[in-house]
Amino acid sequence: MLVKDRKGFTLLETMVALGVFTVIMLGILASIIVVGDTVQRNNLRNTAVKIAQRYAEDLRGIPFSQVVSKEVEESYPVGNSTVPFKVSIQVLEEIPNSLKTVGITVSWFYKGKEYKYRIETVITDD
Repeated sequence: MLVKDRKGFTLLETMVALGVFTVIMLGILASIIVVGDTVQRNNLRNTAVKIAQRYAEDLRGIPFSQVVSKEVEESYPVGNSTVPFKVSIQVLEEIPNSLKTVGITVSWFYKGKEYKYRIETVITDD
């Protein structure tokens, strides 16, 4: 005797649904990990941009004769951690008593890879 009025799901249907659900959740989890990594890299780059801009503004505010090449290491909070950044200031070109072209490079490491952000500015002797 066949009973056709059963309600509910068979074991096979439940297992297939569970498998589909697992595949979807793994895809969502992978996406969340990629997004989190991208957000962290962008936060690091934004911090490097702010550091470089701050140094460029500081250079414009000091006497012309004191604008010299140097390297500095500083740590800044990024997300939930503190990250060391290396700032390299290089006088690239100098016209005596007139102007200096200065390059500012900010570098940092993320997941074992070095990243850099660089700007150049011109400092004049007012």
